[in-house]
Amino acid sequence: MRIAAYLVAFVAMAAAIAWMSSRVEDQRATALKGKPRITDGDSVTINSRRIRLIGIDAPELDQPCTVKGEKTRCGRLAREHLVGLVAGRTVTCEGEVFDKYARLLAVCKIGELELNRRMVADGWAVSYGRYKAEEAAARNRRAGLWDGRFEPPQAWRAWKRRKPAWWDIFGWFT
Repeated sequence: MRIAAYLVAFVAMAAAIAWMSSRVEDQRATALKGKPRITDGDSVTINSRRIRLIGIDAPELDQPCTVKGEKTRCGRLAREHLVGLVAGRTVTCEGEVFDKYARLLAVCKIGELELNRRMVADGWAVSYGRYKAEEAAARNRRAGLWDGRFEPPQAWRAWKRRKPAWWDIFGWFT
């Protein structure tokens, strides 16, 4: 009887180790290629794999801003800009690290066009540890978001998490 119990325990442990090693394999350096679904200005999905463009931070879809003197949702404008850059073409994303949401943090390209860099250079995302020169140039040209007023995306998300519940009565700012 004891031998059977040990055998069952051994098989269960071997299965658990095999499953865990397959999960670790999924988390190693990854290159994905395909036509992406654009989630927002800094996130895409290729072959059901969620990808975050590393080194940039685009506004959230519902984040308000003022561009060219008009109130708008700057996150939607950033997403539309990325959709235009991709224009239905095949994208290659390469990365090694995953964030806390299990998204691959990657540099994505169409041929030699690096989408991460271009989003910052065109003013539709801010630098998030990389692309500082591109952000400075976009700011000087008043490109994209820089042609108006906006809250940095990271600061806006922090505000959104702690805003009082009664604030929602204002509608536009929620």
